Amino acid sequence: KGSAAGGLPETPAGDFSAVRFQVGGAVEDQSEGKSKGGVVGGGGGCAVSDEARCYVASMLDQFQSRSGVVLFLLSVLLTRGVDAVRRDMDDQDAPLIGQFGHCSQELLNLLLGGAATSNVFDGQVPMGESGMVLRGVPAPSKVGYLTHLEALRYCQVGSFYK
Repeated sequence: KGSAAGGLPETPAGDFSAVRFQVGGAVEDQSEGKSKGGVVGGGGGCAVSDEARCYVASMLDQFQSRSGVVLFLLSVLLTRGVDAVRRDMDDQDAPLIGQFGHCSQELLNLLLGGAATSNVFDGQVPMGESGMVLRGVPAPSKVGYLTHLEALRYCQVGSFYK
């Protein structure tokens, strides 16, 4: 596997079981079901399988602060891996936060399904003989997606989001 920013492993879309993060100078690694460097958050008493949950609980004040959304988005990006997020997108230079601070379709798909694809249709759609492929939702999601643009016939949401 490749490595994302900060030495974090890339994870397959929707797989958040292998999570690495820095805590107090020690690297915590959930990918093999054991901790390297102690209990997350330094609180003790957390089972290895609950380390991430204990860490978030110990940092809850920060996640509920004014910068909590930014911390959450960074967590999502680093969990998936910055390089993997870029590969998911049709336009790798497109911003995840759009005009007026709105969430891009790529960021929304990353949050809903674990992959930062650019479209809401199912799978991939080849664009003729150009070799270009548009990426949609790769697998069925546990969360649905509704858009008024479908009612206006500007787009069609695939069955993976229904």
